[in-house]
Amino acid sequence: GLAAMWFVASLVAVIAGVFDPGVGALPLPTMVAVALPVTLFLVGYASSARLRAAVLGWDPRLLVAAQAWRVLGLMFVGLYAYDALPALFAFPAGLGDAAVGLTAPLVLVMLLRRPESRREGWFVAWNWLGILDFAGALGTGILASGALPALVGAGPTSAPMGVWPLALIPAFWVPVFIILHLAALLQAHAARKAVA
Repeated sequence: GLAAMWFVASLVAVIAGVFDPGVGALPLPTMVAVALPVTLFLVGYASSARLRAAVLGWDPRLLVAAQAWRVLGLMFVGLYAYDALPALFAFPAGLGDAAVGLTAPLVLVMLLRRPESRREGWFVAWNWLGILDFAGALGTGILASGALPALVGAGPTSAPMGVWPLALIPAFWVPVFIILHLAALLQAHAARKAVA
């Protein structure tokens, strides 16, 4: 229910233009939209035994399988080809998402064969790399916003990421995928602790 309300609120905000800072301005609303749900999730996990139990009960295979959708991030490279997004943002964001999305089925197969492998370092590293990809995309999106004109010159900026329909990606989907990675990491930590 909370996820549905969050999606509807994000959709309404995107359509209303809340995430459109304009060319040359820092995308502060987008930064808040990414950080706030993730922060609330972590605070809720730390303070609510009920939420903690729910998160630890989520199926880790679904947490991993959902990341396969990130292969759609290749569209950023396509938008660069049509001169709609700058290379500074499109390539790191698009190729990073594609790498996570393409490797998700491999990680899923490993989990299906050996469920205990979610305690292993490679599983933890894969999830952290998925989160770092988002950090890199957010960072390059800020650098390519036009707030620092020397980085993008007269070419396109990352401003299209603040308008419909692209704004729904950082406003809703990015925090969702980060939360799924964090849930997998929290499960891995709990599993390691249980074994120890």
